[in-house]
Amino acid sequence: MAEMIAVIKQELMPYELKKGECIVVDYNDNGRLGLIMCCPRCGETSASKDQKHTFNRETFSYTPSIIHDVELGGCGYHGYLTNGIFTDV
Repeated sequence: MAEMIAVIKQELMPYELKKGECIVVDYNDNGRLGLIMCCPRCGETSASKDQKHTFNRETFSYTPSIIHDVELGGCGYHGYLTNGIFTDV
């Protein structure tokens, strides 16, 4: 997988996400946005393990890079979501 267009959902959970779909979340109602995403590689749902990541609603970008951490049960995917497109590192 080199690139995949992200689909940003507005619905709240429960919602069965498909590969590349995301739900925008507000961390503690402080205005900083994060994502619950369905990994574009393995299809498992995950979220950031910390609050260092930020989603920009205007550009549909998530920074810094996304790592689907193997230690947390992920597949090891490492990539970026920039302008609505997942790109592998």
